[in-house]
Amino acid sequence: MIMNRLEYKYLVPIDLLPDLRKEIKPFVEPDPYVLKTGLGHYTVHSIYFDTPDLKYYYDKVEGIDIRKKVRLRSYNQPDETSLLFLEIKEKNQKTIRKRRLILNWSENPLVPHQKHILLTRDSSRSAKNGWHELPFFMNLIYQDALRPVVQISYDREAYFHRFNRTLRLTFDYHLRSMLQPEISEFFVERGTIISLPRHFIWEVKFFGGLPSWLLAIIATFQLQQQALSKYNICLEKHLIRERVKSKIVLANRNYLKNYLLRV
Repeated sequence: MIMNRLEYKYLVPIDLLPDLRKEIKPFVEPDPYVLKTGLGHYTVHSIYFDTPDLKYYYDKVEGIDIRKKVRLRSYNQPDETSLLFLEIKEKNQKTIRKRRLILNWSENPLVPHQKHILLTRDSSRSAKNGWHELPFFMNLIYQDALRPVVQISYDREAYFHRFNRTLRLTFDYHLRSMLQPEISEFFVERGTIISLPRHFIWEVKFFGGLPSWLLAIIATFQLQQQALSKYNICLEKHLIRERVKSKIVLANRNYLKNYLLRV
């Protein structure tokens, strides 16, 4: 499954959240997943992968126009219906291209005891959920010797435009993370630290242009579009740039490669 879109991000003081909600309310409706939780938000969990020398991280730091992120993502807490998303998010200047493979938590190809699922997939269901992308994902993982670097969680309020569901607004807050996560403990938040205690990230995801009402709200709050990366923000909170050559980062440089060889 491949998606292309534009994505603008804004770093907003947390005390502006109620006013911003009020301003967008006439134009949007909540994402159905927000309504299901009954909490006004849902929780996003992601494990980000990188090379032993953190190439993806430094591509962002250096402002490389064409770059990527590889992550495993899911939502809320696990149950029998939980879905897992293996994603490659590629950015070419302002355009976002996302490859996504959708599976159930019990079908995770990165967990050794799930080897059999590669041989027992229903072909029609596999095509719908992007399983034809699996060789591409696995080749990239081996080629770049990717391994899990950080687990990132945050709470998300998500909205769609009432009359154009290709326009999506999300407020992401309580951004927290931990280093060197275990894939088998995907939903566990043990020893996480908060990265943005006084701000949240507003993401505007769309195709084409932005409506005048939204441009007016952005101007009213005097918000400036920024190149924000939750992955980089969290790594920097852990002082990863100073630790890049230390045992903390390099001890498991072949972790994922060796892990997959056991599958």
